[in-house]
Amino acid sequence: GGALFNPVHNAAFVCAGKGTLTLNSLRMVAQILGALAGSYTAVLITPDWLRDRFPQLPGGLKPGVELQTGIAVEMLLGLILNVVVLYAMDTDNKRMAYWSPVVATVALIVTGSHFTGPSMNPAVAFSWFHHYQGHSWTEQITVYWLAPFAGAMLGGLLYRAVTKQRVVHSTRQLPAELKAKAAAPSTGQKED
Repeated sequence: GGALFNPVHNAAFVCAGKGTLTLNSLRMVAQILGALAGSYTAVLITPDWLRDRFPQLPGGLKPGVELQTGIAVEMLLGLILNVVVLYAMDTDNKRMAYWSPVVATVALIVTGSHFTGPSMNPAVAFSWFHHYQGHSWTEQITVYWLAPFAGAMLGGLLYRAVTKQRVVHSTRQLPAELKAKAAAPSTGQKED
């Protein structure tokens, strides 16, 4: 459940052990198709005077930013965003669950705006690129698809490793009666 619009979150969920590959793959397809349908609808219903501003949406690397830097930035942004989203899913604090991804997203957009735009959502980046092609196909694939997915998968694996480690090291104590009973030598006879 929940409103998921970003296909990279699904990759993080699979790597974190949350949900099946089949379910998350189906979600990804729906998210990509939804982004394309949304961009087509926006282009069709928007007046011409406003439509002239849309070509800025595909973004692209900022002047002076090399391809490798763009890839590293989008991967890091994807990793951070997905770790925050995964932790937000597991918290009992409803405010924290809602606001931590929102605040993280805004902070990451502001930070990434100096380098890549940023997108952090390949479906949205592609839907506008499809109409206006503000950068090259190489940049689109590597910076706006591969890097966020790689970051999301690393974030999911990191989350899984950290939370497993935390669970392994936390131990629950048995009540004293049960400890004594478990430590008592067994006579091989059943108690009535």
